[in-house]
Amino acid sequence: MIRNFLKKLRLLFIIPFLLSHPGRVLAIGNYLPGSRFAGMANATVMLPDIWSVAHNQAGLGWVRSTSAGFHFENKFVIPQYSLSAAGIAIPVKPGTLGVMIYYFGYSKYHESRFSLAFGRAFTDRFAAGVQINYMSTY
Repeated sequence: MIRNFLKKLRLLFIIPFLLSHPGRVLAIGNYLPGSRFAGMANATVMLPDIWSVAHNQAGLGWVRSTSAGFHFENKFVIPQYSLSAAGIAIPVKPGTLGVMIYYFGYSKYHESRFSLAFGRAFTDRFAAGVQINYMSTY
């Protein structure tokens, strides 16, 4: 009985929050770079490559050579939905360092992000990553 009451009480707080803050729920990061990931319906966390800097920073730990990537996408052939991104992954002694620049939108509304990430593989099956973002919405 108490458990049911707590579930109902939780819904009383969660639903109004989600309905009153749609902009915060749909923030930067809805569109992810990388055609390989888009072709897999954005199932991205298990693939270690240059775009791990945007999807799963721990995946950078398995990137063994310096690599760079550029991405441009024009969703629905509407210029206002264009997405541009560039990234680079550089292996260093303890792991792999990743940098990404991201721009979504057009002159009157755009979201931009600069990301600095680091990933390290500890074993063949375990890695960890961390990322710092500078985000801007105009």
